[in-house]
Parts: sequence; structure tokens; C-alpha cells
Amino acid sequence: MPQGGQNHKFISQPQKPATSGSTGGIADILMLVSIVMMASSLAIAAGMYIYATYNASAIENAKRNISRTSERFQDVTIKDFQTLGRQLAAADNVLQNHMSVSEIFRALEKSTLKSVQYNNFSYTLNPDNTIDVKLDGTALTMNAVAWQSKILANQKHIFKNPVFSNLDLNDGKPAFSVSMQINPDVIKFQNVVLAKQSELTDAQSATEDTGSDNTSPDVQPDSNQDQTGNDSPFGI
Repeated sequence: MPQGGQNHKFISQPQKPATSGSTGGIADILMLVSIVMMASSLAIAAGMYIYATYNASAIENAKRNISRTSERFQDVTIKDFQTLGRQLAAADNVLQNHMSVSEIFRALEKSTLKSVQYNNFSYTLNPDNTIDVKLDGTALTMNAVAWQSKILANQKHIFKNPVFSNLDLNDGKPAFSVSMQINPDVIKFQNVVLAKQSELTDAQSATEDTGSDNTSPDVQPDSNQDQTGNDSPFGI
């Protein structure tokens, strides 16, 4: 109830409309981001265009340089290089297939006893690159012939299938013939040049392995051979 005869009126205050400040801030940020993205896209597009233009120019320059370089070589010069290339290829083919016959003598020298002497040598180079060798020789004793046969048989990496035949006496000395094949890899010129040291080492190892069988009961040196000291695989 009103007191003191005064009337109190309750008047509602008008509310202020909501401002658009916050909405405007977000819109500004979005606009800024859009501008940055557009600027970045334009920069990337410009960079790609410049890069493509540079590559195209570099390719054209390279083509012009190649064209100028090619023009410097006359047809005669190119033909000379082609001829030289064919000659080098032919020479390489010859070297790969060339057989160094002297290596046969070297191998025989290292594998022949001092008491054995060859007086006839012939060889045949077959179409399949196998090499047939025939030898005629004499020895001081029959025991030396037996030892020589064993030495050749043990060096399978050089001599293949050695066969001793035509055993006879010549001026009181045993005479014989040998037929066998030579491993072509051993006497190929290219292999001789590239792996000579390795092959010589293998041959020496094979000779030492042969010497370890000197006490074999099937072949024993007689007393005359012991006195000469020549009938040993190491008497080379």
C-alpha cells in the first residue's frame, strides 16, 4: 500500500538494441584471411608461371647449344669416329678370343721333370676353342715317365685327359707319346693379362700338391734316380 500519499510508478527502461560489433569483427577476420589466401594463390601462380617460362627458355637454349655443337662436327669426322669404334670393337673381340700359345710352353716347362725331354710338339685349335696337344719325348728311366704322367694328370686345371702311349726304347732311353687337351681359359690372352699372377699361383699350388704324393707305393724312384736328384716334381 502506498504510504504518505505518494504514488510510486514503475516505468520500465527501454532496452538498447544489440550492437553488431562482435559480428563485424569476425567478418573482418574472414575478409583478411580471404585476402591473404588470394594473395598467396596469386604469388604461387606467378611463381609457377615464371618457373615454367624459365624452364622453357632453358630447354630452348640447350637445344640451340646441341644444334650448334652438332653442326661443328662434319660428316667426315663422325664417320671417322664410327670407323674407329668398329676397329676398337674388332680389336677387343680379337683380344677376347686370342689364344696365347706361348702359355702352353710355359705350363709344360713348369710341369716337366728335368729327366724328361720333349722333342716334338703339335697342337690343333678346334672350332669349339678346345686345344688338342700331341707330344713326343724321351726320359732317363721308365720311372720318370710314370712320374711325368702322374704330374700331368694331377694338374687338371691346365691339362685334360693326358694319355701316354707308344712306349718304346730310343738309344736305350724310354720314348713315349702324349696326347691331351689344354684348358682354353688358361691360355686366353685376355685372361693371361688380367689374371696372370693368380694363374701362376694356382699352378704352383697344384705342383706342391703333386709333390705331397711322392711316397705313393705304386711308383717308387729307383736308386739311380735318387743319385741324380732329377726325378722329382720340384726338379724344374
